[in-house]
Amino acid sequence: MPSAICCPECPSTEVDLVGGGDPIEAARLRCVLCRITWPVWEVPHLRAAPDYRQAYGAAPPLAEERAGLVALTAGGAAARDRAGRPVDGGGRRLGLLRQAAVLDRQARDLELDWFRGVLDLAAVEDVALRAGVAAAVLRGLDHDLGGRYVAGPLVPGSIVWDQPGGSRAYVRQEYAAWHSRETRVAADRG
Repeated sequence: MPSAICCPECPSTEVDLVGGGDPIEAARLRCVLCRITWPVWEVPHLRAAPDYRQAYGAAPPLAEERAGLVALTAGGAAARDRAGRPVDGGGRRLGLLRQAAVLDRQARDLELDWFRGVLDLAAVEDVALRAGVAAAVLRGLDHDLGGRYVAGPLVPGSIVWDQPGGSRAYVRQEYAAWHSRETRVAADRG
């Protein structure tokens, strides 16, 4: 399967799942070529970005995120820059970020389900493609805005994001930074 999951030791994208029972977090991915293994939540070829557990470990369940997206597109909160100023009145960037994060999470879940043999390749490729496109759109918007609203440490034009899965990793960086800030703001409000 063409995948954003790459081996951390060799250039292979041919990986399989080892110990893929429940919970899936206990499983490991294994490179078919060099046989190295790593936990399913890690993205070792993109160490500059948060892995799935770091980015989404404290995130609400996907159903709640989808409901938040509906509220956002119906006139919810606007995205904010590092200083807390609104990015755009309609919350376009925040909507793009949250949509890209939902698709990234769905794609990863489906990729792992494919490795376990419970999904067909077409379903996985469709969501993975949509996740990649949504990530590229967010990264492109942030690049076009000169990185002004980037919350994570690496700008959208960084060469780190130019490797397989890089745009989706950029989404994880931005989502983790946004979610962390939102959590701090909520805690400060009491």
